[in-house]
Amino acid sequence: MLGNNRVRNVEVATTAGSRARLRDRPPASIKVDSKLYTVVDMSDAGIVVEPYDGDLVVKQRFHFDLILPINDKDQSFRCEATITRLQNKRLIAKFGELRSDCRRAIQYVIAHRNAAILNPGGVAKTP
Repeated sequence: MLGNNRVRNVEVATTAGSRARLRDRPPASIKVDSKLYTVVDMSDAGIVVEPYDGDLVVKQRFHFDLILPINDKDQSFRCEATITRLQNKRLIAKFGELRSDCRRAIQYVIAHRNAAILNPGGVAKTP
């Protein structure tokens, strides 16, 4: 047998405090031209920012700092994205080349946010 192709099912362990922190604040924010904007939705493919009142236009590539809540502190990641839609003060952008550390951080925040939403009381659910 070549390699080790075992798959493990691992549940993400979170504490009640981190669940409350993720539930009470937006999943992330971005800093563009020294202005902070709230990210209302994100994945490792792109972001949705609302409200947005900047001067970027559709199909424009831009660089920004993605600020993610990791554990009990905020971490900043330098990113590049292309604007795909801009309407009604909502900006939708698709990431360009996303660094692996930023991709892992986004996946971590999404997984922990989903755990906080699915199990808001912090009590383990039994099947």
